[in-house]
Amino acid sequence: MGWLPWFLIAPMRSLADGITRSRHQLEPCLNKIGLQRGKMDSPDGHNGPDLGHALQNACAEEHAVKEAIADNRTGLETRRYFWEATEGECRRSARSNRPFSVIMMALGRFKQVKERIGQLEDEKVLTSVATLLDAQLREPHVLARYGEDVFAILVPETNAQQAGILAERLRAAVEAGDFLHGHEVTASIGIATFPDHGRTPEEILRAADSGMHLARECNGNCVKVASPSPNAHE
Repeated sequence: MGWLPWFLIAPMRSLADGITRSRHQLEPCLNKIGLQRGKMDSPDGHNGPDLGHALQNACAEEHAVKEAIADNRTGLETRRYFWEATEGECRRSARSNRPFSVIMMALGRFKQVKERIGQLEDEKVLTSVATLLDAQLREPHVLARYGEDVFAILVPETNAQQAGILAERLRAAVEAGDFLHGHEVTASIGIATFPDHGRTPEEILRAADSGMHLARECNGNCVKVASPSPNAHE
């Protein structure tokens, strides 16, 4: 390819990025009707007459699936989705020999807010925390509502030390949030890392939960890393 003037390079990169993003957005729909990677044409070389309807139906189905796995109070991923994401990350990390971490956060004084003010304010606390956490995280992270007052974050390719830095930032953000501070809501956070704390979703999530409960027992509003599993590296 010949030399390009500098003023054409940025627009061409932007166009290429846009095409790549569009392809990634369509892939889940295309996969459902077998239209990806050379399967868009019928054996005689012509697109079928129902291609548009099939694509529309597949995308609608994909949207319905996403709706079903979203928590109806916060819009975040559900516990089930998070479990499956952790299971997939365990497989990927085992193949690549790279760590990943799970951060589990319980809200302090959430039940007192619910008892004192009622469900409407309780809803506001959950949505406020969800919005705050989402703003602090980036795209590879998976954020879910894991329990009534528990949030979980999957952090790919991150060791315990790096996860600790992120967890402390999240804890401080909850503490400093105007609305949450007014209700004295805080965050008790536990961290577990693959493979130090386990090699299965059960072991990793159990360890993160253990760290979270330890943080609660230490008067909350702190970050605790789970104890390493003696069998983690076997």
